[in-house]
Amino acid sequence: MRLLYLTYYASLGALMPYLPVYFHSLGHAGTAIGILGAVKPLTTFLVAPLWGIMSDRSGNHVATLQFTFVTSLIFQLLVGVNSNLKYLIMIVFVTALLNAPVKSLIDSIVMSKLTSDEDRHQFGRMRLWGQIGFGVGSSLVGSL
Repeated sequence: MRLLYLTYYASLGALMPYLPVYFHSLGHAGTAIGILGAVKPLTTFLVAPLWGIMSDRSGNHVATLQFTFVTSLIFQLLVGVNSNLKYLIMIVFVTALLNAPVKSLIDSIVMSKLTSDEDRHQFGRMRLWGQIGFGVGSSLVGSL
């Protein structure tokens, strides 16, 4: 579980802080970069609860996590295919739509594995590995 947090958040740290820089390198103005940056949090705010409902109804959080994680990864990789602003907005939106439940599902799955009261007190320590991963991921990519 620690490795899951470490690797997922390391991937976020390697990508998220540098997307605006990448968009700028494509020649997009600050307004366009701001719009691209706003798409993910707005989309996540709106659709994450719907993913939670669907995941709960299916009764299979792991399958939902696997589907949303893999498909959002595929769409995230498509960001580099085209520099057109409309294309980028669409790809960022679809990626956000699919990635919206990932953090919550990871937390839910980890909490379901922590069955005793003593285990539940370890959640914060496990979650800390995500923060370490984010720092390591962003530092490694930033040094490039």
